[in-house]
Amino acid sequence: MRWRVRLFDGPLLESASGDEVRRFRSRKVGALLAYLALRLGKHCPREELVAALWPDELDSQVSANRLRVTLASLRRQLEPSGVPFGSVLDVSNTGLVALRSESVWCDTAALERALRAGEIGEAARLVKGDLLPGMYEDWAQLERQRFEAMTESLPVIESEPEEGAVRTDVFRNPAPLPFYLTRFVGRHKEIESLVKLIEANRLVTVVGPGGMGKTRISVETAPLVTPNAIFVPLADVGGPAQVVEAVLRALGVAPSAEDLTEQIVAFLSRRDHALLILDNAEHVLEGVAELAMQLLEAAPEVCLLVTSRQRLDIAGEAVFPLEPLEMPTPRTRYDELVEIPAVALFLDRARNARPDFVLTVKHASAMLEICRLLEGMPLALELAAARITAQTPTQIESSLATNLTGLKSRQRGLAPRHQSIAASIQGSLDLLSAELLTFFYQLSVFRGGWSVEAARFVTGCTETETSLEELVLRSLIVAHESDNVDEIRYHLLEPIRQYATESYSGTDRIAVEARHAEYFLSLAGQVSEDDIRTLQPLDAEQENLLLAVDRGSAIEWSIYVNGISGALIYAHVRGRHRRFLAIADIAYELAAKAPNIADRVRLMYSSYYIFSYIGRQERIARIGEVMRLESEEEAYVPGQILASLIASFANTTDRGFGTATELALSALAAAREFGDQTLIWRSLRIVAFSHAAAGRYAPYDSENDRLRALRVSESAARECLDTLPKTSSHRTFEILNLSYALEIQGNYDEAYDMLKLAQATALEHGMYSMLVFGIRQEAVYAQMKNLAEYAAIFDGAFFRLREMTGYNTYENPIISVVTRETKRTLGKQKLEQLQQRGRQLPLDELVAMTIHEALA
Repeated sequence: MRWRVRLFDGPLLESASGDEVRRFRSRKVGALLAYLALRLGKHCPREELVAALWPDELDSQVSANRLRVTLASLRRQLEPSGVPFGSVLDVSNTGLVALRSESVWCDTAALERALRAGEIGEAARLVKGDLLPGMYEDWAQLERQRFEAMTESLPVIESEPEEGAVRTDVFRNPAPLPFYLTRFVGRHKEIESLVKLIEANRLVTVVGPGGMGKTRISVETAPLVTPNAIFVPLADVGGPAQVVEAVLRALGVAPSAEDLTEQIVAFLSRRDHALLILDNAEHVLEGVAELAMQLLEAAPEVCLLVTSRQRLDIAGEAVFPLEPLEMPTPRTRYDELVEIPAVALFLDRARNARPDFVLTVKHASAMLEICRLLEGMPLALELAAARITAQTPTQIESSLATNLTGLKSRQRGLAPRHQSIAASIQGSLDLLSAELLTFFYQLSVFRGGWSVEAARFVTGCTETETSLEELVLRSLIVAHESDNVDEIRYHLLEPIRQYATESYSGTDRIAVEARHAEYFLSLAGQVSEDDIRTLQPLDAEQENLLLAVDRGSAIEWSIYVNGISGALIYAHVRGRHRRFLAIADIAYELAAKAPNIADRVRLMYSSYYIFSYIGRQERIARIGEVMRLESEEEAYVPGQILASLIASFANTTDRGFGTATELALSALAAAREFGDQTLIWRSLRIVAFSHAAAGRYAPYDSENDRLRALRVSESAARECLDTLPKTSSHRTFEILNLSYALEIQGNYDEAYDMLKLAQATALEHGMYSMLVFGIRQEAVYAQMKNLAEYAAIFDGAFFRLREMTGYNTYENPIISVVTRETKRTLGKQKLEQLQQRGRQLPLDELVAMTIHEALA
């Protein structure tokens, strides 16, 4: 709180340092302060203020000018030099004026809160004289009558304490709450939750890493709980034994010969509903814990609010983990950015540094990346925002990407721990044992989180669970329940991870990185196209997997090759083609160095999966030709079959349908002769795919030839589906092939049923590479049924999935036809609105939609 306003025996203005102001620049300034304080936090129309303060003035222009002058005078008193404009007196809403409740405490508001809460003693202590004596305006007399009726049954409280007793006047002896010159941004939900937690528990500890805003949220929350909040700074306390003395200093009580803790108990026991804030307790936990237990037992009315990077771990403690600020997502619209707390904080601090700064559309992507890099950490956002005086958001993003931990402030008066990200993090590391510090540094080789099993393998620590728990308790790592599997996962906030990475080097790091690569590439090596369940362990490990490939060249060859191949299969099924394109390039180059034909074929074929979606036609043709030549040279039949399948696919996309279908059929015959079921399934897929495409697009001389091709496609698809395992990733592809063949033959009902089955299977298997086709085909069907709005929704969903996977459409004319026809029917604006809806709809809702319902 910046100011305390007393209207009993007032108006009196009291600063955070305890200085009192009774004389205002004019009597009207004092009256305006009183009027607004009686309506603390409420926006009063300027016309209402004029009518209250100048009721006899008939000239509206004169009275408006008088109000403007009086407001300016009050602002100079409430917001002196150095205090941000609008932080106390809010005129942000046109025609309205208010005193901010987060910046001002008022005795009348506190009295009404105490009466509502049934705190009679506290309410009585707040009544010290008459309300606004000497003010006889109508509004003042009405308020005086209202409060007289409200307080007439309250007991009389002596203004002076008994001789020898400790004074307990509200806010007199204790040090005031910290005074902040910056606006408090976001955290409204957190404050609401924290208030409820304090009201239900006598000891609450707000925990979180340095720079998360623990002190600020505690100071902002305390006045909402009680006016008797006492702030005890512990950051500079030398050791646990000095905690009690620090509390006495904050209370304004001189230590005596008697027991110091008893002095604290005596003081607090005479204050109704006291809240003791013990701030920055992590380095003196033992002393704080001991005092907390004594106070909880000896002073039943006292509540404790502790801020620390580590919980106290004592009975009765309720822990409030302070999470990072909410961040924008890639789907956050530009016009929604300013409503996201992380962005709002950055903008507020940036405008403090450069008042003319405006967030524009061109800054949106940079703002997203800044928030992602800083992971919503308030201190980091504030330090980054200060750079706006010399850098654009794009330049700030670029500098953070390479030197995030270099964030520091040049502002004077900041505590050392808040002057830089490095100082904030190092303060926590200084409290770790040598063994725990080493373990912490080793965890920096992970990216995107890790499991207990991964940490045990990579670090080699025999006490992995205990060490992880200890670091969680110290707010250095974050634990959360996995969305993919039933386990707890851990991660480092990005600023902390980067700091640990920069601090950890040498041969030990090289060895730990090698174990990291071995673990995740071994995990990827277990992926099977025919068991979709083998992909699930990688769903949370994409960042680690990408990193492992970069680090894996020094590990055992077989683990490296199997891991890369498995990673590319995973990327293909999950629709991560664009993200894993660099790994496909590595596999393609690595194939030439492979010591045996089996590894060469495996690397080339897995890279083909990615290139086929991205549209690298020349690369695909090259892979097929090299694989054919090398496999023929070494008489490696699986390689020959796969080379034919790749060539068939390439010819299909290039509209060489005759060659494509011949290659597919020859590959299927060879696979049957070879007797490998997996090769048979792959061949059946391409037979069905090439013949369906030929049936739709090839210039056949007779309709019978076209139908013959379509029946071959249908037959291959049905055979494949009859023999494929239910868990095979090939199922969605083959159901779609069957749907296409049926649709071209005119069997629309069965074709549509197969299409919806393909969508559902793709969603169930997480096979987004196939879902993109299923969603596209739904738009085509809707267009055929003249359901333009329905088609536009699925058109938008298709574009979203295409962007996500990086899929290249090879200029498929059907796609452009759907968009063109729906635009013609609906108009550009309506089309874009419906496409945007399709982009935003959850995939399960899209798949559940049907054309039948739309027609009905």
